[in-house]
Amino acid sequence: MPYTVVTPEDWGRGQRDPPGQWIAEQRRTCTAGTLEAGRVAELEKLGMLWSKQETAWADEVAVAKEYADIHACFLPITFLVAPQWGARPPELA
Repeated sequence: MPYTVVTPEDWGRGQRDPPGQWIAEQRRTCTAGTLEAGRVAELEKLGMLWSKQETAWADEVAVAKEYADIHACFLPITFLVAPQWGARPPELA
């Protein structure tokens, strides 16, 4: 959930923080080791993603695995697959 997400007015948010900010605070508290274990468990039951970086990593590894399964290796041609990952080799420039 984006940090800046705003819930509809009819949800009766009152004085509470927007959900994105609240989730960010739970992540910070958990990382600091000060979020109670029961709260961690409750959030995990809801499918809490504790680290956006870990989630992104898992997504990218899944793509890499799919590539490796198709091509029998993981040696993508970076200038064709994702130009931002590498420049064209000089011999192809």
